[in-house]
Amino acid sequence: MKRITRRTSHLFAALLAALYALPGTLYAQEVATEALNTVTEGLTQGMTLILNLVSAAVFVIIAWAIITKFNDARRGRSDWGEVVVPFIAGAVVLAFVGWLNTEGQTAIESLGATG
Repeated sequence: MKRITRRTSHLFAALLAALYALPGTLYAQEVATEALNTVTEGLTQGMTLILNLVSAAVFVIIAWAIITKFNDARRGRSDWGEVVVPFIAGAVVLAFVGWLNTEGQTAIESLGATG
């Protein structure tokens, strides 16, 4: 009978210790969840910034190519028909990059919502 009592008292002491530590554990879990949400929010903002910077870089490169071709045609170094090619190709590429940017933003927002 003494052995059962000893086990029961150890079990009761372990249960009391767990109940005593429960508020601290819940608080630590809440702090960890907030930290994870903060990190996830920072990552999504960083990914959004990178995505927007890449889109802006593509726009600048295409604009530079079109302006260069326009200046070459104005100075007589190339034909005016050659200005149309980078303009049309640039418009197609910018439309595609805009679509990718929208899809990427949606994916990043869903990543942030699940985190």
